[in-house]
Amino acid sequence: QMHTIPQIEMEKRVVGYSEVVNIDVIPMPSSIDYYGIIEITYFAMCGVITISAVVSSERKNRIIRRMQVAGVSNLKLYLAKLIPCSLGLFIELVGAMVLSHIIVGNRFGNYPETIGILLLLTVASSAYGILALHIVKNIAVSIIIVFASVWFMGFFGGAFQNYMMNFLPERLVKLSPLYYVNRTLVEFRTMGQSRYAFTAVAILIGMIIIC
Repeated sequence: QMHTIPQIEMEKRVVGYSEVVNIDVIPMPSSIDYYGIIEITYFAMCGVITISAVVSSERKNRIIRRMQVAGVSNLKLYLAKLIPCSLGLFIELVGAMVLSHIIVGNRFGNYPETIGILLLLTVASSAYGILALHIVKNIAVSIIIVFASVWFMGFFGGAFQNYMMNFLPERLVKLSPLYYVNRTLVEFRTMGQSRYAFTAVAILIGMIIIC
């Protein structure tokens, strides 16, 4: 800083000149944080397990027929499955977050919005699983269908390979709902915000309404 401009120019010509440039790039998460986040969201989509035993018991004991005789509407019957399944799955997710932080040290970011998206994810997952259980009457086949479809969502959405290094075409990757959830939560961890958050929320709400 004490050199004059001519002295600096002369040093550039005579000695050479190195310049430090800061480049804006997307921060890369550690593997512990990355997979600690997206594996939790991946298994959240398999939340049908939480309610499958209840549905199996209902069919075995013909509970639905008894409830219909009592005049309970189909909406109430549906919500009686959706709400407890979502709450149970959400408690499981929070427990998994705490345990994974204690055991391996992974961390989430922007916790209020992260919790909100995870809550939506549990409702969407529950709705998706309940739909599968009612489309196919066989519980085992329903679970297999859910697991297979979630595997493809995870494969394209970066659950097994870092989406930043994915070899698949981006237009194919973006067909997976998990891609938007994964990317949003990872960017919350690395940058504190994500431009994918609105899309992730819209897709989860769409899944809840459609299912």
